[in-house]
Amino acid sequence: SGVDFAPLATDSVVIPASTLYADIAINGLPTPANGIKQLNMYVLSSNSCTLVTSIVDSASIFLYDTLHITVMPADTVICGNSNVLMKVSGDDIYSYSWSPDYRLTNAAIKTPVASPSISTIYTVTASMPGTSCPFKTAIAHFDIKLTPQVILPGDTIVCNYSSFQLSPVVEPANIYYKYSWAGPGSSSNMEHPVFNNVTIQNAGIYHLLITNDTNGCKAAATINIEVNAVKSPEIASPVVICLHTLPVSLYAEGVTVNWYGAAGNILGGVPTPPTDAIAQIHYLVSQTEGKCESAKTEVTVNVKKCCDGNIFIPSAFTPNNDGLNDKFRPLPDYGYFVKDAVIYNRWGQLMYSGNTAIWEGNAGTEAAGAGVYYYKIIFGCILGGEVERIGDVTLIR
Repeated sequence: SGVDFAPLATDSVVIPASTLYADIAINGLPTPANGIKQLNMYVLSSNSCTLVTSIVDSASIFLYDTLHITVMPADTVICGNSNVLMKVSGDDIYSYSWSPDYRLTNAAIKTPVASPSISTIYTVTASMPGTSCPFKTAIAHFDIKLTPQVILPGDTIVCNYSSFQLSPVVEPANIYYKYSWAGPGSSSNMEHPVFNNVTIQNAGIYHLLITNDTNGCKAAATINIEVNAVKSPEIASPVVICLHTLPVSLYAEGVTVNWYGAAGNILGGVPTPPTDAIAQIHYLVSQTEGKCESAKTEVTVNVKKCCDGNIFIPSAFTPNNDGLNDKFRPLPDYGYFVKDAVIYNRWGQLMYSGNTAIWEGNAGTEAAGAGVYYYKIIFGCILGGEVERIGDVTLIR
């Protein structure tokens, strides 16, 4: 019809007897770029006997629009590490590839996101799969403004009550950078801030924001600070040792235990307090985990006479729940312990029996009446032997 292609120069073709085919030139007409065109060609032949014309062969030709693409933004100036969506105007049936693939989310899609940190020229190439159509290219040129690049160390462990310094590596150097640190309970505007006497409350994520005051370009990074708060070793204090007994080394429960003298001088090992004289001796003890040491705990050792006969037994008590002298309780000197105790009323009825000699003034489940009660207490000594005390106590209500 002459709409999509030029009419043939002749309406008939002669195929010589010596060949099997004949060439026909078909000249396409320009058409709008609106998709794939299909050209169907038919070979008609007239039968000399029947004078009927029929199709004896056919062929289809697919005509593709000439590839055409543009890219946006084509030329732009950005801060380093900015994210820019690359937009290509082109048919979705094209295959796309980007070069270089430097800091692209995907170099084989139509609209990748670019985040270059240095000036970069990207070239996108579009091709038509399964055809011999020439490929097309387009270029996007990114100029990068001076943007700080920052690197921080990985997770860092610091010791409780110690100091640590945050040391970013920033390139390129520039005197116009502004620094802003923010972390748990801490902030600073210094490039290399120092945080002193840190505790577990200072553990967490520290954020760094660097701004180039000349162009507003920024860089950010984070670092996780862990604070190792080593607990002090477990030890009872004060420690009481009997005079003239066999010296025994002190013991503290911990991982790696460190012993110090009262002045803070490190000792060569576990101390063994002397017992040849009455004395009060002071030590300091800590424990170490990794490179961190706990706070030092004071340990007091009292060397004193044991079971020297000094036993205080009250002569009266007032079980009225006012918090003052509510219980009958003997107070022996160090070294004694109650082995057995009994308390009777004036009629010989048993009020208490046990090995603590602590009586709250009850007769079974009932409150004992006011009056005089009689006790017999046997004390044992850690050095051996027994001491007996017999007496009376007045219960006042």
